[in-house]
Amino acid sequence: SSTRRLVKMKGGMSSLGAFFLVILLSAVEADMSKMSGQSSPDASSLHLRKNTYSSMSSTTIQNPCDNCDWMCEMGFYLDKGTSPYNWVCKQCPSNSYSNMRGAPNVSSCKCNAGYAGTDGTCDACAAGKYSSVYGLTACLSCTAGTNFSSATGATTCTACNTTCPAGSYKSGDCTASQNLQCATCSSYLTYSTSVSANSGAASSVCVCDAGYYYNSTSSTCIACEAGKYKSDKSNAAMCTECNASTYSMAGQSTCYSCASPSSCNTGYYLDPSACSNSQYTCQQCKGEGGQLSDSPRNSSTDCYCGLGYYYKDATNGCTKCPAGKFGNETKLTQCYDCTEGVNYANVEGLQSCIACTQCSATQQTDQTCTKTTQASCRTCPANSALASGKCTCNDGYAGDASTSTGNCTMCAAGKYSNSSFTTCVDCPTDTWSAQKSGSCSACNQTVSCQSDEIASSTCDQTTGRYCTKTCSDSSKSILNSVCVCKAGYYQNASGDNCVACPAGKYQGSENQTTCHTCDSGKYAAGNGNTMCHSCGSPCGAGKYVITNCSITADINCGTCDAGKTSNSGAMHVSDCYNCSAGYYSNAGGSCMQCAIGKYNPYPGMSDCQSCLAGNWAPPGSTSMAHCTSTRSLTCSNIPEYAVINPDIYSYYETSSSCSMCPTSCPSGNALNGTCAGKGVLGCISCPSSCKLNIYFTATTNKTTPTVFNAAVKGSTSWTVTSTSTEKVLMTPSVNYTFTTFVTTVEVSSGTESAYLSFSKLKDELAKSSVQLLSIDSSIQYKATSTTTPATTAAPAPATTAAPVYVYMRGTAAVTEAQFKANEADFKKAITNAALPVVVSNVVLTILSVTARRASQVEYSAQLQVASA
Repeated sequence: SSTRRLVKMKGGMSSLGAFFLVILLSAVEADMSKMSGQSSPDASSLHLRKNTYSSMSSTTIQNPCDNCDWMCEMGFYLDKGTSPYNWVCKQCPSNSYSNMRGAPNVSSCKCNAGYAGTDGTCDACAAGKYSSVYGLTACLSCTAGTNFSSATGATTCTACNTTCPAGSYKSGDCTASQNLQCATCSSYLTYSTSVSANSGAASSVCVCDAGYYYNSTSSTCIACEAGKYKSDKSNAAMCTECNASTYSMAGQSTCYSCASPSSCNTGYYLDPSACSNSQYTCQQCKGEGGQLSDSPRNSSTDCYCGLGYYYKDATNGCTKCPAGKFGNETKLTQCYDCTEGVNYANVEGLQSCIACTQCSATQQTDQTCTKTTQASCRTCPANSALASGKCTCNDGYAGDASTSTGNCTMCAAGKYSNSSFTTCVDCPTDTWSAQKSGSCSACNQTVSCQSDEIASSTCDQTTGRYCTKTCSDSSKSILNSVCVCKAGYYQNASGDNCVACPAGKYQGSENQTTCHTCDSGKYAAGNGNTMCHSCGSPCGAGKYVITNCSITADINCGTCDAGKTSNSGAMHVSDCYNCSAGYYSNAGGSCMQCAIGKYNPYPGMSDCQSCLAGNWAPPGSTSMAHCTSTRSLTCSNIPEYAVINPDIYSYYETSSSCSMCPTSCPSGNALNGTCAGKGVLGCISCPSSCKLNIYFTATTNKTTPTVFNAAVKGSTSWTVTSTSTEKVLMTPSVNYTFTTFVTTVEVSSGTESAYLSFSKLKDELAKSSVQLLSIDSSIQYKATSTTTPATTAAPAPATTAAPVYVYMRGTAAVTEAQFKANEADFKKAITNAALPVVVSNVVLTILSVTARRASQVEYSAQLQVASA
């Protein structure tokens, strides 16, 4: 092959501060997955041609590495290095070039124009020197006084200037490294003629320009004043005044004759007595601004007044037409009047009058239109109408609607008003009216009284009935002759008032003198109750009693905070307790299991945290470690999210499906074996009775052996023995303590149901706010006959904590050979990235290799944690 590639593993990893080891090392995996090979360039990138080169001698040069011949392209030379395996074509150094193919060494690189040197070391020509061709070893010099080069790296010399421009003088000669030097004349010497290379200094060539004179006191050139001039370029000390009928502006070299303007603007006329700025002056016509003038505008007699103005007198000139008048023509000596009631002019200077507004048929005219004012119209207020040109209140309403602040008020029942009244008037005796009435009607003796009224000899002028409303809201009339108390009320001892039954009492009948007390289990809230209500149900889950049901109020339930719940019937807020890890609750609700793809590591939470995108966790997960994107085992009958971890879940694999490990055996049999992954856990027959030992290692957050053993034992009569070791994981902000237990459970009876459930153990520990993080080794069951000696003794539990391992899985875009060659660097990078967690050992395992165009290695890494 003409190409050789070398691989170098990248070891620069960023330190991670997340507090879970799995996330720390997953980040390492993400960085390591970026590892890719670094290659030496191929033939085309080295500018080489294969199999076409022979040296200038008869000897053929051959690269023993590739068994190929090489020829460097122009601009490159052959570098043979220290061995025939390191031949490369190198580009000529800066500012040099080889103009031949097959340059054998760096001496073939010659300097570019503007540079000089040997063996590819080329320096720019200094100022005053130049190099015009390729390959010079030394720069050439420019000729002082003839040509120059002022910059480095020049390829030619530039001819010297021979003169300075006007307004400047020579300040330096032309040398090999600079042009002829010219300086501008000082501000007070504003002019100079063109100066040759051999001319004198400033004092002999710089003088004041025409239109300026020299002030010896300030040594400056000053512009001639308007009306004066200076025609020559000299240092004369004064300017000359212009002759009569001529003028000049400031700084001019000559005077000009005054001329008449072609035409003065409208509103102006020519004044031949004044010359200003080249011509005679146009004077403004007298007046306030309405003055005009016609061509030729040679005198004030050409001025006249425009529209909206009239000529008042010689002193005032044109004046605006006053209010009430208008001027629709020019050259007026007086303005025209507006027509009263038809149009008006409310300001001065109008060219026409404004039409008067006509009030509508529904509007009142408050002010008529005059020559100087507009008409004022007003819309009648609510409940009024225009009558005889004046706003008048409608029947049943009273007030003065004709004023700007007037309004119409509704007449109450028993009163009336019509358009001739400004106030509401009482109805006469034996007549009545409803509200908003314009007249009164005769009372009717045949109309029956209502249930809360008593018959009367006098007409009620608000209803038209011969009745009096004497019964209160708490009573009613009997046969329109007497008032009695309504249900929910009782008559007081004096018999002159009805009193509402108080809270806790009721009265279901009318005309009673007492109220009844509610029975037990019932209540009557508030006053005036006609019955009692049954007490509500006890407070449900997630709630607690604030006040119990009494005869005056129903039971009042409070809600537990989010993250807490209570049992049904809780009597106090202290009965609210935290939901376990893996669960959450809303305020006043029951604890709910975290959904698929979520987890909750803490008790008392109102929500669960989501796994990272693409990761899943089973329902009720308590740790981010339960979030994963792959399965530990392949089980076709297990949901995708249920990662089959043999250290946690009680599944074992048979062919391509997974089945539950047995949890009990028939009478006379006992569990024996290992419930994990592909292990076998079955039932064995005991000749008489069996003794069953269960071994496992578990890791929790910080707790005590007493609490842990109690959770393992639960409500059984098992004998539990544990040894524990604590480890602390330190992060930048929090310290986490983990306790690892090596546990032995001994069961002498009831062996057919002596099964240890991870989920049950987790729930038992959660009651004490302890999290079961993992069971680090398979749960082993060893059954032995109590009458027949066991052929194999059960292994004694370890007295020290089991090692803590963390696993990761990933890919690297390299070949298998490259991966193995750099395995040591890879392990070191993972170990460094895990800090501050100390990793004592890393075991890499290649899972698969893809050897197509893009090589890829899939690997797993087992990290043994030494300390934190």
